Amino acid sequence: DTVVLCEGELDQITARAAGFDNVRSIGGVNGLRPKDAEKLRGYNVVLAMDNDDAGRRASQKLGSMLAEIPGKSAVRLVKYPANT
Repeated sequence: DTVVLCEGELDQITARAAGFDNVRSIGGVNGLRPKDAEKLRGYNVVLAMDNDDAGRRASQKLGSMLAEIPGKSAVRLVKYPANT
């Protein structure tokens, strides 16, 4: 019931190698379209974008887009420690 969305394929591969099977790459900060986001209805979504300006902006934008989907359970953002 939880899916983790990350920016790139290497992020997804790394997460899966660490034992997280519920991670999906969206193919970049602009990779998730509203019609694709609809498929996440009912899931808890964790946004794990890169810890750079583009990733932080994407987290906010995607979080807002996902929050508008009726029937979603929760949207969470990964917060990275400073200097990582």
